[in-house]
Amino acid sequence: DDNIRYELILVLGRRSGKSALASLIAAYELYKLLARDCPQKYYGMPVSSEIRVLDVANDKDQAEIVYQDIAGYVESVDYFRTSLANHTTQFMKFKTPHDKRKFGDEGRSTLTATFKSSIAKGLRGRGVICFILDEFAFFLNESGKSNAREVYRAIIPSLKQFTPKDSKDKRKAIAKSEGRTVVISSPDAKDGFFYHLYQLSLTKDIAASNMLMIQAPTWEVNPTLSQQDYEIEYAKDPRAFTTEYGAQFSDRVRGWIEDAKDLQDCIIDDLKPLVRGNPREPFWACLLYTSP
Repeated sequence: DDNIRYELILVLGRRSGKSALASLIAAYELYKLLARDCPQKYYGMPVSSEIRVLDVANDKDQAEIVYQDIAGYVESVDYFRTSLANHTTQFMKFKTPHDKRKFGDEGRSTLTATFKSSIAKGLRGRGVICFILDEFAFFLNESGKSNAREVYRAIIPSLKQFTPKDSKDKRKAIAKSEGRTVVISSPDAKDGFFYHLYQLSLTKDIAASNMLMIQAPTWEVNPTLSQQDYEIEYAKDPRAFTTEYGAQFSDRVRGWIEDAKDLQDCIIDDLKPLVRGNPREPFWACLLYTSP
């Protein structure tokens, strides 16, 4: 279906439950893989190949939050619990029905959910069908510099192999790749790679043909916060509120005109506008030209 979008860009305000959304998406993708019995066969891969769902957060603590959420689903849902083979705080391994038949209960498992920080080693690799980037606008490397672009570029190629294949010819794709990208973050300044993806999603460029972007303030996503909470935060700093909760990318130009007091401080009420020049005082006029 040409209307299906496989790259989701979520620009959400603070306290929107972004980590909870990431864990729900990861759990759903795992469910779909388990429901295919042998997803490797569906995608024309060797049946022993590993398929991963990868969640990358801006730091280790954030990655562990998503892990804890998914662990809660796994422990409470029989469908997941009976398929779980092994888990640590960095990964969970699941057996597909085909794995159980072929390798036995104690044998290998071919589905993995992995949770890493943006500075982790080994983000490149085969077999990632879905990767989720949590708080993407704030990804930093070990030197404290933004590495959002590098993380994104490292993982994108691994999604391309997940095209459904003809059952009689594994070399023949019968649909486009089902590899999914989910980029979730509260916004930052109008620069960086997250803002680049946001801008790209608003165009009709071929690069945006696979994208769906949703931008929503906190109050549209998380109805549990009271209006008083928002009023207090707005009163503290209107500029920060627009970015943190309003899900608007910050703009230095917009920032100084946003608060009326910033303009009023520049006004001297006692002065009157000068509507004509003083007699016998020279004035100069000039024209500015710009190159065509």
